[in-house]
Order: sequence, then C-alpha cells, then structure tokens
Amino acid sequence: MERNAGNGGADDRLLVALFHLQPSSTIFNNLQPLQPLQPLQPLQELMPYTKSINRFRYVALAEGISYLILLGIAMPLKYFADMPKAVSVVGMLHGVLFVAFVLSAFDVMGLMKKSFLWLVKAMIVSFIPFGTFWLDKQLKNDIS
Repeated sequence: MERNAGNGGADDRLLVALFHLQPSSTIFNNLQPLQPLQPLQPLQELMPYTKSINRFRYVALAEGISYLILLGIAMPLKYFADMPKAVSVVGMLHGVLFVAFVLSAFDVMGLMKKSFLWLVKAMIVSFIPFGTFWLDKQLKNDIS
C-alpha cells in the first residue's frame, strides 16, 4: 500500500489534527507501513534463557505471596492488634521483591521479545491480589 504525501486524505487530516503537522512535513514522506507481529519463539530458541525466565517466575510468585501476606496478615495486625512493626518488616520485603519483579520483567520482555504492553500488563496485575499467579500461568502457557 503506497500513499502519496500531502494528498489531503483522511490520514493527513488525522495526523494534522493529532500532531499539528502540516501535510508537507517530512514526517509524511518517511512513514513506513507497520510490520506484522512475529509469532512466539519456539521453545528451542528459549532454552538458553530458561534461567532468566525461571528467575522471573520465582520472583513473581514470591512477590505475590509477600503481597498477600502484607494485605492479609500485616495490615490487619497493624490496624486491629496495634502492631505496626509487621507492616514495616513485610512491607520492606515486599518492596525489595517488587523491585526484583520489575527488573526481571524487563529482562523477560527482552528475552522473549514481548511487547511493552506485556510489561504494562505485568505491572498492573502485580497490584491485584493473586495477579502474579495468573501472570505465571500465562507465561508458562507461552513457553509450552
């Protein structure tokens, strides 16, 4: 599909409206069509990276467990039993695991050639109780 730059079509009007560009702009001359997404890599290609993928899965599970402990045990101890130290300890552990989760997610995103949208989804589900367990199941299905 070839397009003529500055032909006054709907595409040009949309780009002008969204980005305040003029149809004679050089951006219009350099537009390339989107390439189709590549299928998920076969398992054989991922074998050298299984250590990183497994590390992400373990960190995700540990992060999910720490989140459940924080919400289900430490927070009630703080507010109902007047024991704020529980949140301090479990919260610190959960924070360290969350940082490890984010770093591991970046690693897996690059290794498995996942999209940035996958990374955003991983971050969102990490805030939902049991979300990292669901993410682990999805990743396991992608690998097999």
